[in-house]
Amino acid sequence: MMKRTGSGRRRVYLAVGGSIALAVAIGLVSVPLTSPGVERAEASAVPPGSLDRALTQMLAPAPARPTTRSPERRPSAYKAADGQIITPARLRRFLRVWGSPMVPFSEDLVGAGVRYGVDPRVVVAISGVESSFGRHAPGYNAWGWGHLRWQSWPRAIEDYTRRLAAGYRSLRTGRFHRASRTYCPPCGARWGLKAASIFRSI
Repeated sequence: MMKRTGSGRRRVYLAVGGSIALAVAIGLVSVPLTSPGVERAEASAVPPGSLDRALTQMLAPAPARPTTRSPERRPSAYKAADGQIITPARLRRFLRVWGSPMVPFSEDLVGAGVRYGVDPRVVVAISGVESSFGRHAPGYNAWGWGHLRWQSWPRAIEDYTRRLAAGYRSLRTGRFHRASRTYCPPCGARWGLKAASIFRSI
């Protein structure tokens, strides 16, 4: 857009005028306020294209920052003391044979085992002795701790594994014979023998 002056010789481009004003603001062109007409002389001294490049850089949108987060990774396996690698798929196959309701929560079993240093086979074996692998587990309590109730299998698995690690250190790696008399006093050694048999079969 342009406007013609009274003499008809000089054209003042409003767009260019705005660009020069912006160039002055960002320091590309210095205009002494005491020198009339210096705007044209100073503007002509600006290298060709530099004003356009400066405006382009100023008006260009900022690069977008990534907003997606990397998905949280769950532990994929537990390396047992006997060298066995316990994966969710391994537990899933075993529990499916017994019709256990914990089949969909095999990842929770492995994850809790990794977090608390408990072989997941121990948790599964005790559930086999106490509740037929969770098929008879009021309040999702598959491990014979009658005073405890949970609201879901993930919460039950997490809390039970944590409590087991704190209260029965020998059970962490499957040493059932040491915990037989304290875990199930009426059962005695029979409890440990049965749990150990299930442990070895997983």
